[in-house]
Amino acid sequence: MKKRMDMNRIAQISVFIIIAVFLVGGVLITFFLTKKTNSFNGEFSSDAQVQAQFDEIRNSIADCMKFTSEDAVEMIGIQGGYYLAPKSNFDLGWAFIPYYYNSGKFSMPSDVEIEKQLGMYVDDNLKSCFDEFDYPSFKLDYFIKSLTHAKIDKQGVSFNIDMPISISKESKVFTLQLRDNDVKIESKLYSMLEVAKYVINSHKEDSEYICISCVDEMVKERGLYFDMLNFDDGASTLYVISQNTTEIPPIAFEFLNKYPVKMPTSLV
Repeated sequence: MKKRMDMNRIAQISVFIIIAVFLVGGVLITFFLTKKTNSFNGEFSSDAQVQAQFDEIRNSIADCMKFTSEDAVEMIGIQGGYYLAPKSNFDLGWAFIPYYYNSGKFSMPSDVEIEKQLGMYVDDNLKSCFDEFDYPSFKLDYFIKSLTHAKIDKQGVSFNIDMPISISKESKVFTLQLRDNDVKIESKLYSMLEVAKYVINSHKEDSEYICISCVDEMVKERGLYFDMLNFDDGASTLYVISQNTTEIPPIAFEFLNKYPVKMPTSLV
């Protein structure tokens, strides 16, 4: 009798263990179904209407990434590779133009520094675009700031924005990883920097001369325009390197050189 009771008790315990396993498994399955992290692409819901709303949010996020990156390239071009003003610059009020050469002192930023400045612009301005979203049936959670890495190459500028965004509706949660969706902006910033470096390196050899024909050949090969304009008190020269395009206004790269007496003599 005792042996039979022990067997019954063992059977009951086994049933409880099996039930517990199913309960725990069910909780884990529910967790992974409702709380999942995916790349930038993926399905949120089997409900067509809900999925369409989710796709609209995702497209809006992608648009913000693109528009903010485009603004970064344009602003950094106007400000000679800078987002934050360097010590030597001319303040226009709405923007500034840096001095690359100022009475014997050189201060052109490196490509690495310009890439850093591009990333900083995106990090400081991307959230303001997201804040304008109006999707009351969804909840969006994201960090205050992203971490963006920009890369300049001959084709343009690419941005890798490291910022997860959680999109939730009721118990369903989907996390977009922005870093899985690089933004590529077509630009001739790389070529513009080549021309700017040539001008500055020429001054390092002789600050009184510039080979205009050499610069002219460079810009023609790269599909660019090049202008030198008297600026402010006449002791400074504004250099403008712009894309040879029908776009209005064209994307431009600008910097200032300040000379002790007069602008350098041109060499044909």
